[in-house]
Parts: sequence; C-alpha cells; structure tokens
Amino acid sequence: MKSDIEAKIEYQRIIGEANPGGYQPVRFTRIKYKASPDTHVDIRQFQRGYNDEGEEEYYPTKKGFRFPEREFRRVVKEYALMPESYVHPTIVRKSFALLNDGQFESAVLQAFKTIETSISVITLLVRLVFTRIRAHIVMLKWISLRHSIELLWQVICSR
Repeated sequence: MKSDIEAKIEYQRIIGEANPGGYQPVRFTRIKYKASPDTHVDIRQFQRGYNDEGEEEYYPTKKGFRFPEREFRRVVKEYALMPESYVHPTIVRKSFALLNDGQFESAVLQAFKTIETSISVITLLVRLVFTRIRAHIVMLKWISLRHSIELLWQVICSR
C-alpha cells in the first residue's frame, strides 16, 4: 500500500511544523503527484515512534487533510493575520527577508539593531530639542530680568 502511494509522488517536502519534537507534531508538507500538474499541501498529525534500530521516527496518522496549494495560499492570504501588519515597516524591510530564508538569529539581531539605531537617533533629536528649549528659557529669563531692571531704573529715575 505505502509503495503504491510513493510511486505516485514526484516529490515531497516539509514546509513547516507545529509542535516540533513533540509527541504528535503537525507537519505542513508540499507534495507533487506525477498525475497532477498542481502541487498540494498536506497538513497532517504525526505520531512519534521508533524504527528497527531504536532511533526516533515520526509516522503519519489519518488525522489530516490535503488540498491544492493554490487554495492553501488563498486561505492563508485571506484569513491569516500577517505579522507585517503589526511590525514597523523599517523592521519588515530589514528583517523579514532573513526570516523567510530561515535565518532566525540574524533576523532577530537585525531587528534589535534597527531598534537600537532608531532609539539613538530619537535620543539625539530629543537632546537637541531640549538644549534649544533650555537656551530659549535662559534667554527669556535674561530678557525678563533686563526688562525688570529697566522698569525699576525708570521708576527710580522718575522720582
């Protein structure tokens, strides 16, 4: 039975996994059948077990379903919340290409670097603004003091 199914498969690649390393992970697999021009996505629960050598192995269960990849993409695009909508565009631009390539550590470091650079720039701008505000306050105090002295001088002179 299994060899009959394998004979019909052109290729099969795991594209994602939920609960990896767990007792019953769920795998997303892209499958291309020889008889079909379309690729399919199979979402199936696997059962952890052991092969004849005693090594850990995962076996597919009947819990799952398969449908054309174009339908899978349509459903994901239409109903899934994409993380780009919750992340600042600069981080999306600098990190998401790395995420898509599976370079997770580099993507996280790049995101932190982007945040750190942005905070440095904002901090510098805030310092410049407050320095100018302080300069204006000092200047206003000086003008106010000078004006007060002039008023006092006028009062003294008019007597």
